[in-house]
Amino acid sequence: MGEIVKETEIQWMKPGASITVSILGKDIAVVASKNMINFIEISRPEKKELLYHANSEVRGDGVQCICTHKTLPCFAFAEMCRNPRILVVSYPSFEVFKSFDSVTDTNYIALKFSEMEYLVALTGVPDYKIVIWNWRTAEKVHVQETKLRNPNQFLSISPTSPIQIVQSTNTDREIFFWNMSVCYKKILFNKVHQSLPETSTPPYCFCFGADGELYFVDSEGSLYMVNADTKSVVLQLSCQSPKKDNYVPCLVWYKGGLVLSTPSKVQFWRRKSPEGWALIWTYETKTPFAKLLSSSLRDHLLGVTIWNDVMLFKGETQIDCVLIREYAGDFEFINFIHPVGDYFITFGNTRRLFTIWNKIQGQMTSSLAWSKKRINSMKSNPKRPYSVVVTEDGRTNIINTYDPNYIMELDEVPLTRNSLHEIRFANQGILFCVANREIGEFFMLRLPAKIDVVAYLKIDLKIVDYALNETDDNKLNLLIVPMSQMCCRSGHNLMIYAYIDKLKVFEYVKDIVMPWVTTCIAPSTVSSDLLFCVPHRSRQVDLLNINTGKVMEKA
Repeated sequence: MGEIVKETEIQWMKPGASITVSILGKDIAVVASKNMINFIEISRPEKKELLYHANSEVRGDGVQCICTHKTLPCFAFAEMCRNPRILVVSYPSFEVFKSFDSVTDTNYIALKFSEMEYLVALTGVPDYKIVIWNWRTAEKVHVQETKLRNPNQFLSISPTSPIQIVQSTNTDREIFFWNMSVCYKKILFNKVHQSLPETSTPPYCFCFGADGELYFVDSEGSLYMVNADTKSVVLQLSCQSPKKDNYVPCLVWYKGGLVLSTPSKVQFWRRKSPEGWALIWTYETKTPFAKLLSSSLRDHLLGVTIWNDVMLFKGETQIDCVLIREYAGDFEFINFIHPVGDYFITFGNTRRLFTIWNKIQGQMTSSLAWSKKRINSMKSNPKRPYSVVVTEDGRTNIINTYDPNYIMELDEVPLTRNSLHEIRFANQGILFCVANREIGEFFMLRLPAKIDVVAYLKIDLKIVDYALNETDDNKLNLLIVPMSQMCCRSGHNLMIYAYIDKLKVFEYVKDIVMPWVTTCIAPSTVSSDLLFCVPHRSRQVDLLNINTGKVMEKA
């Protein structure tokens, strides 16, 4: 049995936001993202999913690309690191029973199982080799140089013998067909090169039928068939819908026919004669799909949207899409929810959706749609479970995250006709300051009893950065770096204002001329006299004493 990951174990993550979805066996959806692989039972998505963490020498160093076997309970993935290995893992025991040493020092960009015992991989920059292993014996049986130099390549493998490997990109009109024959443990490779006419658009997604026939859709959504003997391309269905910016062509073999996506619909077609196709059903898409998948052993049809939502198609003629998992993208802002920090909140202006996530399980617990103006910044209170957002129309909103399973908007206050850009909290979380950095407009607000504006300041200068600094005698200072350089947002002056609670005003204290041009500041949590500063075009962090104006040390 694979190593059990305890909930208290700290996990690290690989950078990136994309996910890869495959189907394993009859009923398992496999969702891979960087160093985590989720296994979801399609017919019972509410059941707790199994997790595989590729974050160690034994389990692998991240997931660059992954493939599943159609009939056997196993999957393979290439690591996301230098000199990546390829690991073959059993399901559900998660035993790594085969490991292949790297043939490249960069990365793999595609990985596929054949219906026999072969595993086919495509390396990335600079060589783009096709490498074939016998995954049962761990023998590397063939390495093939290719002439297709493009990082956005993909592979397709025929379900019948002899094995045919299709290599192509979505930017070129060239298709490479590699015919692979096995004779007494010898591999015979034969290449056929096909160039599409200049009038056609590049192929985007390939799909093999049950009998080995090959289809593809182009970047405009038209369907083509490749002649098995001559490799010539024949148009089958022409897409009449106007192309949209977020359209991704998709194609998959399903129930003896083809399911393809057009710019506005998903359609299921069956061939009724050698010359014609019959439309079985149409589904109007609300969110464009980025990938379609089907199970060859059970009639499951899955779709993955451009927002990484995994959807299950249901019905025979009246089709409905059921959400089985959300793996939201479009994160512009991400903050941990305090004081515990077991959950974090995200937001993106494209999808306009707040989401709360469990950091241990990696699952979304709740979401909230946003219908107001664009959000420019979001910050979580360091002591209490709520977040503050500021908008382009000068409003400040409070988002309640006390219950991770129910996110809600708590309060709103319109402050100015100007846009608001930044938020800074005091250490205790009761006071916070929002600002417009283009005109130097600052509002001090107080929570949690009731949101209230307690002080206002306008200096009519562009702002590089600002911070709230609590002194040892419980006084609060506003530290401001005004912009002094024309080439970039940076400055060499530090302005200090004291917040006078009784008078509800900011009172000017002094200016400090810093010894360097600064792009960012942050108060020290060790001493209220110290300020971290990031000099312009520097890899170091300097420490400034704001009482004396002297540089303390380099961090």
